[in-house]
This record gives sequence, structure tokens and C-alpha cells, in this order.
Amino acid sequence: VSFTGGEPLLLLEDLVTMLAYAGARGIPYLRTGTNGFVLRHAERPHFEDRMHRLASKLAATPLRNFWISIDSADPEIHEEMRGFSGVVAGIERALPIFHAHGLFPSANLGINRNLGGKNSIPKLPQRYSAAQAADFTMALQKGLDRFFSRIADLGFTIANVCYPMSLDEDAPGDDLHAVYGATSADSVVSFADHEKALLFDTLLKVIRAHRSRLRIFAPLC
Repeated sequence: VSFTGGEPLLLLEDLVTMLAYAGARGIPYLRTGTNGFVLRHAERPHFEDRMHRLASKLAATPLRNFWISIDSADPEIHEEMRGFSGVVAGIERALPIFHAHGLFPSANLGINRNLGGKNSIPKLPQRYSAAQAADFTMALQKGLDRFFSRIADLGFTIANVCYPMSLDEDAPGDDLHAVYGATSADSVVSFADHEKALLFDTLLKVIRAHRSRLRIFAPLC
């Protein structure tokens, strides 16, 4: 059972109650996460006390997986995309507190064109040359390398990758539908089928290169 939102931690007491109930009913895999809203303002007094209280409440439940959304290797780009200034500094300060309570949050990357920095992943035309494909692949590799290195430096020990859920309207056939209602036509998160093929091949290589520092949960098949 996955408790999502919106932002689940805005209803922390309800969330804790539901996690405890689900665990008591014998459901072994329980997960929830945050967009980082509650991790802002690390510079304010009592931030650490607030994080200890949050971590203590979550750790007292049978929660198995806890994610924190990260969109880009550049803090400024991530915060611009989310609308939360200062959240990356809060994540960095909060992670050791979560770890002390036995919680090891996963950095949750929704693949997007800003993952390595602003517009770091270019669009690949439908009809492309070998040189354009090579440039696209190199940009992906550099962006993913930079992203995984950055989150490891922040203190994450686990990462997971959400594949782009955009559908290619130009692809033949109309029988393909998303199973999860989070698709978007925005170019930042939309990838055509020919881009996805190169994306997954590149991701396969990059994940292997970073598994000495991070447990990365993404299928390699």
C-alpha cells in the first residue's frame, strides 16, 4: 500500500494511524513519501527538533519505504520546479536525523529534462542522425551521472527512478494507455518512444556505475 498525495506529511497523524492499521492487518509493504514541503527552513530554530519528532513518529510505524522527491542535480532547478526555496539544504540536514531513527529515505527521481541541470536533456527529433543520437545519449549519461553523484553527496543511500509516463501521440496505434493517472504533456517530462529507447539503454549503464554508492531500485531488464 502506497500513501501518496498531494503531500502525505501534511496529514501526519492520519498517515501514522493508517500505516499502523495497514501493518496490523498484515500488509508487509507500506510506503509513503514527501515532496519536501516539510523539510524547508533548515536555518530556523528547532528544525532539528521538528525532524526528530517527524522521524520518530514514522519510525514507530511498520513503514517499509520512504521517499523524498528530487528532480535535479542543481538545487536551484529542483527548488524552482517544486516552488520550495531552501528545501535541498533541509534535506541534507534532515537525512542524518532520519538515519539515526533507522529510516533511510530514497531519493525519488521522476525522469525529466532538467535532471542534470536546466534543459540538460535535449529533445531528439523523430528523424535523427547518428550524431544527434550520440549527443542525446551523452547528455543523458552526463545528467544521470551528475544526479546520482549529487544525491549521494547529499547523504542519500538509496535512490529510485520513476520512468516518464508520457505517451507518444505520434506512435502508431491507440491502444496504449497509462495505468497511473500522472501523465503530462509538458515538454519537461514528456519523452517520445524513440527517446525512451535510448533513455533506458543509458540508464541501464549509469545505474550499474553508481551502485557502489547507492542502492538504486530500477529494473535492469
